[in-house]
Amino acid sequence: MDSLDKIFRAYDVRGIYPGEINEEMAYKIAKVSAKILAASKNKKLVVARDNRPSSEKLFEAVIKGINDFGVNVINIGLSATPVFYFAVNEFNADGGIMVTASHNSENYNGFKIVKEKATPIGSKGLKKIKKLFKRQISDSKEKGKIEIKEITKDYIKSILKLGKKNFNPSDLTNFSSRLNFTVDFDNDKDRIFFIDENNRKIDPDLISAILIHYCFKNAGKILYTVANSRIVREEAINSGNKTILSKIGHSFIKEKMAKKNIVFGCEASGHYYFKETGYYTEAPLLVLMRIIEIMQETKKSLLALVEQFNKYRLERIEFEIADVEKFKLQFKNIKKEYKKFAKISFLDGITAEAEDWWFNLRTSNTEPIARLTIEANTKELLEKQKEKLLKLTIQK
Repeated sequence: MDSLDKIFRAYDVRGIYPGEINEEMAYKIAKVSAKILAASKNKKLVVARDNRPSSEKLFEAVIKGINDFGVNVINIGLSATPVFYFAVNEFNADGGIMVTASHNSENYNGFKIVKEKATPIGSKGLKKIKKLFKRQISDSKEKGKIEIKEITKDYIKSILKLGKKNFNPSDLTNFSSRLNFTVDFDNDKDRIFFIDENNRKIDPDLISAILIHYCFKNAGKILYTVANSRIVREEAINSGNKTILSKIGHSFIKEKMAKKNIVFGCEASGHYYFKETGYYTEAPLLVLMRIIEIMQETKKSLLALVEQFNKYRLERIEFEIADVEKFKLQFKNIKKEYKKFAKISFLDGITAEAEDWWFNLRTSNTEPIARLTIEANTKELLEKQKEKLLKLTIQK
């Protein structure tokens, strides 16, 4: 595996700074991206960054790479990823590059690269960038220009417009006594997490079930992934919707939502996708607004809403792996062990589904780790199945 194989992942570019990702890499990737995205169009790309220490220098290198190829840059600076997506659409850009490694630790960095309408460049686009990376890309005789823009306020206004008529942020002062929860976001702000009054993190799947139940009655198609709790699929069906299963990862999900006209999608990792944003992207602020609206309408606390759907016992386990491909070889042995009494799928990792329990075991698309999601009808059954499965995998 060469250095490029390490950083070009399933749906974006990520690596350890500065060994795998550095300013030289950023410059070349940006230059190639400019060639692919904007060479024959508007010649305009949006560039943004998160707040990790290495992002500013990489950000500057990205801008230089794009400009040297003769493409203009709309610089929105330090920004949340959902704001970046909004900016690509709002400014009618050919695409953009967000300097971020999302939820990865601080020693990582990388790039989220999108086409027009904030559509992820996807695996095909990344392969094209990787292929062109080693070639010499000449500078343009006429350098691109830089335009600095502030877009965050416009983004917030756009989200508030999606609220129901009775939603007014100023009313929250009177409602604050019932807002007995807090929220948290990941580094680039495209994921949202809710923490209840007892300082316990609420599983994102339960938030998804609440949203589906109260906001998506007979709405159309709902997307879920291989790692979502059964409650998500059940609530989607019970609410009169058709369910669509997807691999994990924002580029896979957004592509499928656009192709199949899906109204709402969710991941167990705290990503929530909405058709109503106009471009099928994550909208954490919209999730927060919807939850507050539901609490106002039902006059229930968030904890009370959660308990309506907290019917299964679920656990998620994460562990480091030295060799991803070698680890995947175990999937065949797992299939042999479970195929007699469970439905097996290899859509994303391996999933085994029985009547009263199921699990999914997969390797991460962005880190050298494996993730196990296991769920059962009872705590006792969960522990029994977990012990058996771990003996076949990490405890070997």
